Amino acid sequence: EVEGFLHDNDLEKLKRAVEVFGSIHAGGREHCACLALQAEENNKSRALEELMELVPSESVQIARAKRAWLDGDFETSKAICESLLDSTAQAVRLSARNGQAVTRLLSIQNLDDAFSVRDPFRMVLKQLEGSRHRQALAASHLNMGIAEAVYAETVSKFNNVDAPIDAAMRQWKQGLTVLKQAPDSLLKAMLHTNMTWGMLQMINEQEYLTRAKEFGRDALATYKALDTNEDLGRTLGLLA
Repeated sequence: EVEGFLHDNDLEKLKRAVEVFGSIHAGGREHCACLALQAEENNKSRALEELMELVPSESVQIARAKRAWLDGDFETSKAICESLLDSTAQAVRLSARNGQAVTRLLSIQNLDDAFSVRDPFRMVLKQLEGSRHRQALAASHLNMGIAEAVYAETVSKFNNVDAPIDAAMRQWKQGLTVLKQAPDSLLKAMLHTNMTWGMLQMINEQEYLTRAKEFGRDALATYKALDTNEDLGRTLGLLA
């Protein structure tokens, strides 16, 4: 049943797998793994709540925060993340800080919000600098760049000025530098896509359009190498 779900994305097969493993050993590793898959694939299921009852772990709390964020319930997501900021596990602590950061990013209402929104992203980046987890470090540069871009757009909006996005471009470029020491990944395509967007905002730069095309094509090359279409639509839209 699990193999069928992974191959065909058939949620009914996954549901049957949850029922079978639950009848054999409720709360066992296989049962919890299938519940986690079910929660990720179907936000209308009770899988996360059931998982939390069986295994009230911090990783499940992070999953709950992510689910709330994807559903647009930023306050719940932020509250869960902030409750985990003192975790003894670094992975949980950094995930929670990152969750706090992205919820604040989408809750900006004024300039005061914008001035502080980059702080949690900086904290995550600082803790990961020098880390052997290159993918996590590159993802942090990706997120920090997005925070810088949103900050610049917010300042432009409220002050009626053209705030530069150079800081965002530097972060994305640094993320690509980090990935030179790591295998090709979807992160590389996402970084190139963001730099495509960035160049399209910098219309006063020499050959901005040519450089935007180059970044976009680099993103497409990574998608092709990975044989994936995840997030490809955004890249194609920017190239168009």
